[in-house]
Amino acid sequence: MAKIGALHKSYSKVKPGKRLPKQLPVISKKKKPKHNVESDTGHSETENSVDITVGSLLKNPFKQSTLIDPNQVQKGVSALLNAVKKTEEKEQALFSEDKPIFLQIVCMKVPQTPVRFIRILLPNSPFSSEAEVCLIVSDVKKNGPIDDEETVTFYENVLAQKGVTNIKTIIPLHQLKTEYNMYESVRRLVDLYDVFLVEGKISGKVAHILGKIFISKRKSPTPIKIKGDSLCAQISCALNKSLLHIHSKGDSFTMQVGNTSMNEENMKENVIAAIEGLATEFPGGWENISTLYLKTTTSISIPIYINLSKKQKRSESTNCETQET
Repeated sequence: MAKIGALHKSYSKVKPGKRLPKQLPVISKKKKPKHNVESDTGHSETENSVDITVGSLLKNPFKQSTLIDPNQVQKGVSALLNAVKKTEEKEQALFSEDKPIFLQIVCMKVPQTPVRFIRILLPNSPFSSEAEVCLIVSDVKKNGPIDDEETVTFYENVLAQKGVTNIKTIIPLHQLKTEYNMYESVRRLVDLYDVFLVEGKISGKVAHILGKIFISKRKSPTPIKIKGDSLCAQISCALNKSLLHIHSKGDSFTMQVGNTSMNEENMKENVIAAIEGLATEFPGGWENISTLYLKTTTSISIPIYINLSKKQKRSESTNCETQET
């Protein structure tokens, strides 16, 4: 009460005609904008992941990497493709299947983060042109008896109107719940198709139904928006993304960056784009990446990058100790 009385007296002493001193403007710190990313649940949330839209990709083309020597990447890609050709010649297979090529990441410190996914957009699709794509969609009818064939016909017409021709199978959510509710049926489903896409608004439910086997096979469905005029661009952008599963169970991570049917130049572009994405989105950044390898499921691992910073620091410290003694 004494403070209020003092303030009242000070304001009463101000003579008429004089203005009160203006208050200083409050300077608010600008917050850094957070990237708005579409997560696996289909909702828009903020997380550390690389998710670039098709429009931004066209405006901002992929730049030349400054983190790794492109010649070293070129040598690694050519060495791996030559090794694959030699093994195919030894096996004398009549029909050679396109094999996925992976980028193996070994980190220095195991990330202490919850399980999450990073989708990195690549300039060229890492999947083969003959890859079979499955699209999981929501049911057309919400109430009453649900007809799966009616849902499939409805979405086939939508895809035809939008000019989408690379979807082989459409699975409604009701069919997924009834026919693939057992572990054996889900295990058969994951091997039937090369890529899985899902309508964004049901991606959370679908991820719960499919379970861990889709995560272990690196085939977790990529969410897309079916409504809108950019459906064809949404699907092509989703097929250019590579999934990286982040966990805290070990120091090794794997993501697909191409296949054996790609030429060396496209493979090199994908590897460099993946490295640029890892530098900003991998836990601990580029400094936490120890080594990078290129490999297939059956080939040897070919190193393309080795981080010698820790070894150099240790050697410098040992040299200083020897000089002091």
